[in-house]
This record gives sequence, structure tokens and C-alpha cells, in this order.
Amino acid sequence: MNRRVLCCMVVLAWGAAPAGAQELKATPSALGSETVCWNGEPASLEAGFYGEVDYLLWWVKTVCLPPAALTTGSGADPIPGAVGQPNTRVVLGEHKFDFGVGSGIRVGVGGWLDADKTFALEGSGFLIERLAANQSFSLPANSTLPTFLPFKTAVGTQSALPLSTPDVSRSSALAVGSARLWGAEANVVACLLDGPLCPARADGQPDDDVIMIRWSGLVGFRFLSLEYTDTLTNRLEMASSFSQGSNRFSTQNRFYGGQVGTRLDLARHGLIVSMIGKVAVGTTNEAIDVLGIPSPTAGPFFALPTNAGRRTGSDVAAAPEATMRVAYRLTDHLTLTANYTYIGWTSVLCPGDQIDSRLNPTQLPGRGPFVGPALPAPQFVHTDFWTHGLGLGAEIRF
Repeated sequence: MNRRVLCCMVVLAWGAAPAGAQELKATPSALGSETVCWNGEPASLEAGFYGEVDYLLWWVKTVCLPPAALTTGSGADPIPGAVGQPNTRVVLGEHKFDFGVGSGIRVGVGGWLDADKTFALEGSGFLIERLAANQSFSLPANSTLPTFLPFKTAVGTQSALPLSTPDVSRSSALAVGSARLWGAEANVVACLLDGPLCPARADGQPDDDVIMIRWSGLVGFRFLSLEYTDTLTNRLEMASSFSQGSNRFSTQNRFYGGQVGTRLDLARHGLIVSMIGKVAVGTTNEAIDVLGIPSPTAGPFFALPTNAGRRTGSDVAAAPEATMRVAYRLTDHLTLTANYTYIGWTSVLCPGDQIDSRLNPTQLPGRGPFVGPALPAPQFVHTDFWTHGLGLGAEIRF
């Protein structure tokens, strides 16, 4: 196959490809007197700057509330309300908050660094709306079931504290999980290989339906920010009064890392298909905030003086990304785009993992003095994260 190496044209690393020409050709005369770009147009016709805006529909990994937070039970059991007892039922907790799909926006810009348009500097950023989901329980007014606050003892056995009693008090509880994600990156992109895929015709002239291929590499910097929150609120109602308490666990994750990647573009006429792979390696700076305002009678008792407050740390992490993109050029300056993106993150803090279900009851009001292990204890448990979804947008070159 006779290939001619053409000049480089570099595009937005996260998904903005150069618009394909209306006719993809590479004639010998064009290769002689004037530089020809990968899509067959003279380089002098190509814009010096480009930008793209995408509307995003992305899914985000769920946030969890792993421990049982509220149970119903029976006084006939050996340990009423404790998880695992014959008549115990978990009515709040042991739950993952499904956020569904979230809307967002991604904006990118780029420009050439040299007259030959071999290197480009590009930057982009995205933001997903704050996502939230909840789980709730409310005991019916005519219920004959008592409710309990389950916990584990210092040695890991299941136990429970009474919360509401039929005909005397009524309980309800609400758990809310939320997440917010955004990020940014900047890259220098360079062409590694450019040219036609198809051979010349029998008469030695190039085929009008030539498929062009371009392989590019990139190096740059990536930033990601992920915030998760779990909030649990208990309410206990009596004949003429009520008691309410809450616990909140929130985590902040900030990733900073160097990034490398590659990109393959295939173009025919005005249609361009792009496959992009990137991986960033760096550090995740992490923080956990635990706030407890428990009620002596209603709880909850996951956030107490033994584990409340703010704690920080860091961990080595990687953030891979894969994107498939299809674009169609409408005019010399306007291209419509559609893409699918997956982003991973190997080390983050999720608030549900920071909840210690063990409890030393002697630190509760009216149960002192405080003796024994300091429980619940601070946790610093890592997990992974992912997000993926679709994008629809437009690219403008000027």
C-alpha cells in the first residue's frame, strides 16, 4: 500500500476532533505546493482556535449506608431489635443510594502552538449537578411494633437499644445521600502518524473515498473533585413532645496527577470516528468530616465524641479515561458531536465506609461513667469510583 505522510492536525483530547472535510482527498499536486491536512483540506484553510460544548448525561457510582440504622423487633427475642434475631427486620440502612442519571456540562478549548500545526495546547472542564437520593421509614400510628437502634459491641456481637414503644411513642427516620463531581485537564497534543488507509487506484490517482487515519499522543495534567455526604436523622414523637437527632458523614476527594494518552481518528467525507484513551497517576488528597448531634433518646449514635471531627490524608491513585466519539461536519466552522465517556478513580473515600457500627454505650447520656474502648472509632477506608455516560454537543472552529 502506497501511503503519503500528511501534516498533523491535533484536536481536543477529551473529545473534540477536527471537523472532517466535505471531500476527503489527497492529490499529488496538493502534496507538492501546499501542505495538506489529514482531512484533505489545505492547512491554510484550517482554523487556529477551536472550542466545544457538550451536554452530559452521566451515571455516578452510588454512595452507601452500609450499617443497619433502624430495626423493628420483638420482645420475645433474646436480644430484641438486634440484627440477626428471628423477628428483627432492618427498616433503614444496609442500603445504596441510586442517584440515577445526572445532567452536566463539559467545555473545552484549544489552539495551535506552531505554524505547521503539529502541536496544540488544549484545556477542558466538566461539572455534574449535585445528585441526591434518600431512604426513609415512618412507623404507622396504629403499629404494634417497637423500634430499635442496632449496634455492634466491642467484640463484634449484635445488640440494640430501644427507641419507640407501641402506644407510648412513635419513631421515624430519614437517610439522605448526595454526591457532586467535577474536573479539569490541560494537555499538549502532538501528531505521531497521519495518512490515508486506502491504496491508489490502478491509474495511480488517489481514491475519492479514501479513509484517513491519524494517531496522536498527549501529555498533561488532570484534576478531579468528588464530594460525598451521608446524613441520618431520627425523630421520636411522644404524646406532648418530640426528640430529634442527626449524624452527618461527608468526604472530600481531590485528585492531582500527570496524564498521558493516545488518540486514533478515522475520517471519511464529513464523518469522523475517534477513540481516546488516557490515564493519570498522582495523589488523592482526602478529608472526612463527622458531625454528630444525637438525641439522648432518639440517637443516632454513629457520630459521637470518640469519632467526631475532621481528619485528612492522602493516597496514591490513578484515573483512567476512555472515550468513543462520533462527529459530523456541517460547515467549515461547525461540527456536531456525540460521545460516550468512562472515567475511573482507584482510591477515594465514601462516607458510608467511614461509619463504625460498633458502640460503647457507657459514653451515652445517663449510661456513664465512660469506661472501655473508645467506640465508635474513626475510620479511613478507601474504595474505588467510576462515572460514565453520554454527551451531545457542537464544535466551533475560528
